[in-house]
Amino acid sequence: MPEISKAMRALLCGAFCFIVLAGMLVGHAWPLLTGETIYLEVIARDPRDLFRGDYVVLTYPIESLRVTAADSAPGNDESTVVVKPLGSWWDEIMKDRTDESSDFYREPVWRDRTIYVQLEPVPSQVAGVPQVHRARSVSDVPVPGSVNLKGRIRDLWPPQYDDPNSPARLEVHYGIDALYVQEGTGLQIEAAIRKGNVHAIVAVTASGSARLSDLVIEGRTWSSIRAGE
Repeated sequence: MPEISKAMRALLCGAFCFIVLAGMLVGHAWPLLTGETIYLEVIARDPRDLFRGDYVVLTYPIESLRVTAADSAPGNDESTVVVKPLGSWWDEIMKDRTDESSDFYREPVWRDRTIYVQLEPVPSQVAGVPQVHRARSVSDVPVPGSVNLKGRIRDLWPPQYDDPNSPARLEVHYGIDALYVQEGTGLQIEAAIRKGNVHAIVAVTASGSARLSDLVIEGRTWSSIRAGE
């Protein structure tokens, strides 16, 4: 077999690096190219500064879910997001909580577990926001015919022992909590978030992957504000 020249090896290495980089770029942009556009409320839950140098921290009501199978679910307001669990996975997690031999607290199997939150649109009265997507249920697999936002469980607080019908609480991370901005522009977004005038435009694929596309601030998109439109 003929020996590959140094020039050919360099060319092959360069081509491989280009393919890897192109794949990463396509993978990152794929939700923006193919995903369904949804609008999410942004809230100022963290009392500390939201501006972190070159990015703004975004917090959503759906990051803190109250999970219950009670007839009162689902329901969303400014402070509480109540959803119903779909499937047997939730009962299995709750069963482990009462098993003394389980690692529910020591090495929780639920931490970082992938889940899917089903969203539905409701009419919006906010300028520039045609509809707002609210959570209605949560599952461990995508639900056909629904907008499924994929996330990972950060933390879980089970129902109270003296009231098994009380809701459990899930803290969920979706990977859409940072908006990178130019130096000196983040404070404007932070002030708007504290006033409750910010919505996120997010693209969600059929598999649940999501990318933050833009913000709507007091009826205008952040991209148009930056462009001076």
